[in-house]
Amino acid sequence: MATASDLESICKSAQRAVRKRDYVRAQELFQQALEIDELHIKAHEGLAAAAFLSRDCDLAIKHFTRITQLNPAGAEAFVNLGAVLNRRGEHQKAVDTIRKGLQKNSRSAQGYYNLGIAHKQLNQLAMAVSAYREAVRIQPNMAEAHQNLGNVHLEMGALQQAAVCYRKALELRPDFEKAKTGLKRVEDAIEAAKQNVSPFGRLVDEESYRPKAAQVATRDLSVEERVQDRTELQEISVEIIVAARTFLEHLRTSVEPTILALSRAVVQGTKEGDIVTQHDEFRKVVQECHELRHELRRNLLELRAHEELINMPDFDPDDVA
Repeated sequence: MATASDLESICKSAQRAVRKRDYVRAQELFQQALEIDELHIKAHEGLAAAAFLSRDCDLAIKHFTRITQLNPAGAEAFVNLGAVLNRRGEHQKAVDTIRKGLQKNSRSAQGYYNLGIAHKQLNQLAMAVSAYREAVRIQPNMAEAHQNLGNVHLEMGALQQAAVCYRKALELRPDFEKAKTGLKRVEDAIEAAKQNVSPFGRLVDEESYRPKAAQVATRDLSVEERVQDRTELQEISVEIIVAARTFLEHLRTSVEPTILALSRAVVQGTKEGDIVTQHDEFRKVVQECHELRHELRRNLLELRAHEELINMPDFDPDDVA
């Protein structure tokens, strides 16, 4: 009869096989360990990881799912399962699975990173931005998350923000070729935009604007200031769009389902503990909703402040008595 030390020895041999990239041998050894003890979570984790690395998504899903059954309170298996689902193209299922993991561990940078990948593939760009930002907030040195965030900003047309993300990724990993390529694309796009700016602006009907001109004092902008103004406006506008979409998506995917779950728990008369859990989740979601609303309001106030600043007439000391 195999002992605990035998089981540990088999798992160590399997891990050495993984490090040597001999994934077939690693899977065989982890399987041997599970034949000794089917409840051995480390063996399931090792087998799932080896399967994932050898692109056997079905086997990886099977064992990561088994881990969620053996340890439903653990977050890592849900996140890893979501990563496999992403690779297999089941992105909505990945979102649902990863969120379960994040409910158990809201500090999982890998969880938010994989959530960002899923949202990006679903073309939910605002949600992808939110997820990647959370990933780099938790783990600032995650170069891949900075690079992916740059990709989403680039797709949304937020060139300056994309450039910041790519530069941060390169600061962390100077040899990061994808970030280098992304930064080059952004710099080319910014240069092209500058070339396309007309120094004369647009023709307008002076008569239609004369009454307003008499009431509102503005300052003349140089060509460089006008380019800078448009760049800043674009950045602020993208921030508003991202914040608004994130807020609406949160209402749709989090607030509404949580209200329904709480109502169902009350109506069905489930255990008191379940109702308390649903109520706590509802309060958490509402708090997140308030935070997202404040973020949107902050962005709108930033736009107003920018408008007031740009319309402020130049100060001439000679005008002072």
